[in-house]
Formats: sequence, structure tokens, C-alpha cells
Amino acid sequence: MKTALCLGGAAGVQDEWTAALDLADFDFIVACNDVGAIWPGRLDAWVTLHPEHITRWRDQRRANGFADAARYLVHGDYPPIWAELVEFRFPGQGDSGSSGLFTAKAALIDLGADRVVLAGIPLVRSSHFFDAVQWEAAGGYRTVWEALRSEYRARIRSMSGWTAHFFGTPTTDWLATGSTDADAPGPTLEQTRMSKVKLDKIAYEPHPVSLERKKELNAKGFKIIDARFKPADAKPAEPEKIELGTDSGEGLSDDHLRSAIEAATGQKPHHLLGRAKLVEQFNALNAVAAGEE
Repeated sequence: MKTALCLGGAAGVQDEWTAALDLADFDFIVACNDVGAIWPGRLDAWVTLHPEHITRWRDQRRANGFADAARYLVHGDYPPIWAELVEFRFPGQGDSGSSGLFTAKAALIDLGADRVVLAGIPLVRSSHFFDAVQWEAAGGYRTVWEALRSEYRARIRSMSGWTAHFFGTPTTDWLATGSTDADAPGPTLEQTRMSKVKLDKIAYEPHPVSLERKKELNAKGFKIIDARFKPADAKPAEPEKIELGTDSGEGLSDDHLRSAIEAATGQKPHHLLGRAKLVEQFNALNAVAAGEE
């Protein structure tokens, strides 16, 4: 029986991988996204839905003095020639379940593990290890995880969060033999409370999506999925119209600022123009429209 430890980017990932390693020696280690750069040990596979970042992450891992991953499994446009383009979903899975679920799929199917333990993949509204911003979209992926086929679901456990509530937490018996005799109840839903904002709509956005745009869409009830996965009949998540003369640029996202400036001037702002300059340019147009100049 082969076991895999799957690493995600939640703030507690380092404590969780330490606790998981106290339970067993894993045959495979699989990481997703940024966490692969800080995991110090052997890395059997590194997965991502954002291949545009994998070269930078690999460079960071090398700069940290860690050995390259044995395999790079990606899904998306323009993968590096040294990466493998693979399916990111389990059989029967429709929408994306986030990079965390891709990690479990890679471990069970691409590497052939019998059981996996998730560390740093709680699927709750908490920050990542590399920032202090809460992940508002987490709850929007839960329905995809809940629809996972039973033959895969029974082979997954998690160290924390909603995924621990849903799958259960790992025990030494389960890791060694698959036995559930020593199972203990997972965390209650009260312990894994999410934001009051219900993400019941989908916005298909070109990646990478700016932090301001993520926060804006999440606050309006949208979970964000890469535009590459947009169905032909999907309706666009249109931004609210910005009326010059009535809004201040300080409270708008970069994407809204760019759209408003382009609409007013007929020219797109330069792609390297920073937020301060965008706000300044918008406010100048705003003042003219309001009759203040």
C-alpha cells in the first residue's frame, strides 16, 4: 500500500506536515502552487492550474537550496517544455475543485497512491502561508469535493478544516491498512465556520486575477474560475458601470479603474501603470466630469 502527503498553501501547512509526518513515512510527496518552494524534502510531484507561475516557483525552490521535483504536472495554457500537461479532474468531476483537489487527484491517479493525507488544504476562509488575506472563495469549491466518487473519497483524509470534517482525520491504522476502527470524529462545522458571504455565482476571469478583483467579486457572491474553463453558454460577470463624476477612484479595483479610464479616453492604460497612477488619472477624469475643473 502506497501513501501520499499532499501539501497546500494554507497558513498552517508547515505545522500540519510536521504532524502528518509523525503519523507515517509517506511514499509520495505532492505539492501545489507556492508551497512547493518551501517544502524542504523530496518532492515527487508539483502540480498547478497556473503554469504561468511554475518557473518562478521552481526558481524559488532552487534558491532555497532544495532539489527539483521529480515531476511537474500542470493544466493550463503554455506550460513549460519540462512540465507534463495532464487532466486536473478526477473521473466524473465537472468543475474545478481548486488546486488542492488537483493535488489529491495527482497523488491517487497519476502517481498511483492508495491513500492520501491533505496538509494545508482545509478549504476554509483563512489566509495562505505567504499573505494575510483571507481566501473568500474557499467555500465555493465544496460542492465539487462533495460530489467526488465514493471510491476516491474513501481514500482521502485531511489534517484540518472543512476537509477534515468531510473526509475525517488520518490515523496510523488507516494509513497502514485502511482500517477505520480507530477513527475519531472530525472537526465540527462550527470549528470550520466560513464567511457569511455565500459564493453561489461563478465568474470566469482570465488568470492571474488581481487581488482587488478577487475581493470585489467574492464580496458580490462570485467564486472565480479560470476563463479557460468557461462553458460556451456561461454568462459573463459584468462589472458594475462606473459613473464618472460620482465615484472616487480610491474605492475601486484596478480592473474597474482601467475599464473606466478606457471608456472615458478610448485608450487602454499602459499595462505597467501602477495603482496610484490609475487612481490619479481616474480622479482627474472624475473631476472634469463633475464640473470641478
